[in-house]
Amino acid sequence: MQSTPGTFGYLLAAGATIGLLWVILQTDPKQRHVHLDAGMWAVLGMILGGRTLHVAIDWTYYQTHSFETPQIWLGGFSISGALAGCALALLLIPLLSSINPDALLPLLTALAVSLWLGCWNEAYLYGPETSAGWGLALRDEWGELALRWPLQPVGALLTVVVAWGVDAARARGWIQAPGLAASLELACVAIILGAADTLRADPVPLWRNISPDGWIALILTIFAILSALWIIIQHQRNSPPGRQIGSI
Repeated sequence: MQSTPGTFGYLLAAGATIGLLWVILQTDPKQRHVHLDAGMWAVLGMILGGRTLHVAIDWTYYQTHSFETPQIWLGGFSISGALAGCALALLLIPLLSSINPDALLPLLTALAVSLWLGCWNEAYLYGPETSAGWGLALRDEWGELALRWPLQPVGALLTVVVAWGVDAARARGWIQAPGLAASLELACVAIILGAADTLRADPVPLWRNISPDGWIALILTIFAILSALWIIIQHQRNSPPGRQIGSI
């Protein structure tokens, strides 16, 4: 995605700021600095992942313009790479510290929503034209307005719904194992991206009839589901005898 440095960057900065503040407000005051540091690493992972995948996809250009590779302010960012980078950070954080990745879920939610809004602003991942009443007037990459499937706004809305559902399940005690909520939300966010990718109308490079965004979404979905299953199994093994299987 050849992002506009200004608007897209502001959206990501707003998402990161809201997410970090949200994490801090939900954290014990004595642990806020630790969670803030972890959140900053997650934001860094998102930025590096988004830029790295964009450069990899457009490697023909960057081979002869290597000095532009770190210059993210010139534009060029991958939504799926950003999600993968954030996911990798969420994986490494509990391995390198005692932080429960579930504590960073507000940041994941805010960043995912900001990425969808960025796609909306940049006319990326837009849907096909439709005459249905639920179509929205959306721009394509040439700036032409038309009634289209509202993939980007629906992606943002579904991300919020998923976050609300996961949070409600945690509040009711349905999700108790550390890291399980993060795995489930990541899987849902990746599935939303993958579903949007199958419906998109914007031209993108394909490999085996699947775009880079689609491949990353598939890999993240499989990874998150396997992670959730592993967490459930480990939690059940470590649970006291007689504990109900449904309490995960």
